[in-house]
Amino acid sequence: MKKILTLFAALAVGMTMRAEVVPTDNGAKITVDTLTTEVIVQSPSTVRVLKYIGQRPELHKSCVTHPALDRELKREAGNGKYKIDAGEYYVALNEKDGNVSFWSHDGNLIMAEQHRSASLTPVAGEAGGERRYVARQDFQIGRSGADTITCPAATAPRLNLKGRRAEFGNASDGLPIPYITTEKGYGVMWKVPGPGRMDDTPGRQVKKPGDVTFTSDTAPCIDYYFIYPAPSTIEVH
Repeated sequence: MKKILTLFAALAVGMTMRAEVVPTDNGAKITVDTLTTEVIVQSPSTVRVLKYIGQRPELHKSCVTHPALDRELKREAGNGKYKIDAGEYYVALNEKDGNVSFWSHDGNLIMAEQHRSASLTPVAGEAGGERRYVARQDFQIGRSGADTITCPAATAPRLNLKGRRAEFGNASDGLPIPYITTEKGYGVMWKVPGPGRMDDTPGRQVKKPGDVTFTSDTAPCIDYYFIYPAPSTIEVH
């Protein structure tokens, strides 16, 4: 009986443990298990999120034009979250699982990653050079009340991608570039090289209804931008 109680106590401690958030000049990072999550504030409206295993991959050139930060970021820690005020909104790092969420200044959730949905699965047969993965991330776009998901770069008429599966670079799917916006005014740019897709089809395996999945078939990491308010057009490099 004593061994069982000890086991339960150990499990309880493990469930409440929090990883250390490390502040950086323009954001913060946290490593949970083997996955490092890094948030980079690039402008008052733009935050870049990286998720990688082991050594930080070489950053690709920013795909979003923005002025240089000329201010000290406001930071706050408490209730298991590390918050950074980007300017137009604040971004929060969950200290237990590294989940990233985005909030208005009055405390309303704009969009969030689904908890523990980030995955980097090694691609078989890769040898030498930068390691490649099947990269996946689920976003709680549906939970924020978005009824439409569109790609501003699509030619008219734009397709509502809600409930659809669309391949990156496929204009007939309504997703000529991996950048989507919603009627709630925010955008997500999936900045990962190689083929991939956005999937909102019913019946696929997700943690909660309303999640939208972004996947790339061969990528060094998860790399995306959250933009709020979102521009109607975006230039991709």
